[in-house]
Amino acid sequence: MLPIFTISVVSPLLAPIVLEQAQEVSKVPNVPFFSQFLDIDATEWKKKSCGIASLAMIIEYYEPKLVPINSLLHEGILSGAYLKNVGWKHQDLALLSEKYGLKGLSYDLSGTDKKTALAQFTDLLKDGPVIASVHYKFDPTSTIPHLLVINGIEGNTVYYNDPAADAGNKEISIADFMKGWKKRFIVIRPEKEMAWNEYLYFNKTDEASTKSLAKI
Repeated sequence: MLPIFTISVVSPLLAPIVLEQAQEVSKVPNVPFFSQFLDIDATEWKKKSCGIASLAMIIEYYEPKLVPINSLLHEGILSGAYLKNVGWKHQDLALLSEKYGLKGLSYDLSGTDKKTALAQFTDLLKDGPVIASVHYKFDPTSTIPHLLVINGIEGNTVYYNDPAADAGNKEISIADFMKGWKKRFIVIRPEKEMAWNEYLYFNKTDEASTKSLAKI
């Protein structure tokens, strides 16, 4: 009598199917959303709280339920992070995150060509969401400064949370994003994850650099 062997056979067709499904999973993080119009209580600050709402999204992403958005607004005002008739000072928003175990850096690549700036921006997005400075509604003719959160970029699509919108997880093409992006942004990460050599992009204290911090 011949011995009986049990042989496990895996269909070669299954592996590619599983791999293809895995590749379809989005790597763009799901960033919590805050509305500057619905979540900010003070009426006089609703139109001016895009920076605080964006910062609140980043803090909530890394440290859930750690800070109420209205408390964060109060802290920002007291710290002098808001410059009247100009907007939220980028580095001051970054410093505000330190109270919550995070570290931030303000980047100003406005003097860099679009291709290089986008490449650096995209590379930093691999580690998490970033606060970006844009023309309101990505309209390059708009004089209204605005801050929002870029969740990530996949293919030719930019995914973002706009605190002036009614909900998060919006989409825009890279081409349209580039029309409204000012090439200035704020990177905030948990302190233990922050690579301090990123200070290479922000290591000047001259007047021009200081002025750039106040712009949004």
